[in-house]
Amino acid sequence: QFPNSRDPWVNCIDHPNHERCRSSQYEEGQSEKAEVFGSGTIREMVIEEPCNYASNIAYYRGALRICEYDQWSGGESNIATRNALKRSFMALGSGSAFMHGSNTKLGQAFDVMSIAVIAYTSYESLITAIGGYENTFLRCLGKSHCATAEEVARRTAFLSLNHDVGKWEQELKNIKGSFPAKYDQTFAAIIVIAAYISFPDVIADLVLDNLRDAFDGSSFMTFLFDEFLPEVKPLIDEVYLGVLEFMEQSDLASRFIGSLGKLGYAFLFQEEFLDLDLTDKNLMRGTSSAFIVNGFADLMTGGDGFPFPDNFGLYPGSENCNPKSSHALWHQQSAEGLSDLNLMVDYIVSVIEKNKASQKDDGSLCAFDDTCKSGSCQWWVGKSFYACGDEPCWNDGDTCGIGSICNSCCNGHEWWWGKLVTACGEEPCWSEGTICGAGTSCHACCNGSRTPWYWFGAGTCK
Repeated sequence: QFPNSRDPWVNCIDHPNHERCRSSQYEEGQSEKAEVFGSGTIREMVIEEPCNYASNIAYYRGALRICEYDQWSGGESNIATRNALKRSFMALGSGSAFMHGSNTKLGQAFDVMSIAVIAYTSYESLITAIGGYENTFLRCLGKSHCATAEEVARRTAFLSLNHDVGKWEQELKNIKGSFPAKYDQTFAAIIVIAAYISFPDVIADLVLDNLRDAFDGSSFMTFLFDEFLPEVKPLIDEVYLGVLEFMEQSDLASRFIGSLGKLGYAFLFQEEFLDLDLTDKNLMRGTSSAFIVNGFADLMTGGDGFPFPDNFGLYPGSENCNPKSSHALWHQQSAEGLSDLNLMVDYIVSVIEKNKASQKDDGSLCAFDDTCKSGSCQWWVGKSFYACGDEPCWNDGDTCGIGSICNSCCNGHEWWWGKLVTACGEEPCWSEGTICGAGTSCHACCNGSRTPWYWFGAGTCK
């Protein structure tokens, strides 16, 4: 806490007129509310925004929810995604606390990085599920290369353990360059994919038109609609949601609305996006209403959200802080909204994986093209029913009916004397000594036949 350093963590109690004590974009940081934490201990420090600092415990609750959720797609094979999300929520809790405790640029970098990693982890999971992982443009959102979400989350979460404080700034820059770190762009990409999977195209178009209007002029919206969407839409169109597609989409749509409803409510209290003049009375109403909004959203998502012992129960001191600091309420609400968004994405992935596994191999009976892995359900003459894929041509010797089944022969068809029926291919000629019928099956002999009159129509092949 040296006021003359390049990026100072200023003691705003002793230096209330320092520029850093007046430049916070958050109301609490502009109102001389700094307090001493850990007084008289080796951890004593001045916290510039006490409520905005303490409310980040809500993100640790988000990490616990990731831990306790037991319906992950892929089961234990999905451990990388789960680890990345848990680490990212933990890093966001500490990074945002660092930011609001110190009002430093380094703290802000920690905060923004952690949000970006959370978004990237869910995006990677979603783009993989729809078959776009091998497409570098889609996986890396326009970058030429990118690290995996697991690697980025690990480097971010363990940065303070693996590097001296003097190297934190450079390491954060290195991490930022290793993946698509514009979290607003990444979240928007998630919404684009989720909307088209969860709703019919006509409704998804309407949702996304409103999204574009809300962020009109943003460069990332231009990228999404002009470059990203034309590349990803064909993959989305190939997603199979099962025979009862309407039922699947209804469930997905409900979860989509519930999850984004929580996040949308959180943004009412984020000063950076909506500069609302919220009085203490309005904040109290907003805090109380969060219980109702989240309860309704939980009905939509089918989840149970966070346990609420009361209307304020997500972090110590919330009953005092939420009515005084809109940003503290943002932390509480966004922690729940972000975890819901991640679980919604995982549910979409699980639906895609379940229905992909239910698609049938070639030769299996079917009723619709979508039920087949090959995407083709057609009539198989050999089964006298529809089956997946192309029916293999019939081998020589397989009996068939002229004008129908015989059309499936690999090498045409003809009458086979040995079978006394039409069969595929050419019948092999009969060898010497084979008994045959004069004027009929003897025509099948390789080297003619011997048919004396006294054999009364019988003969043998020469």
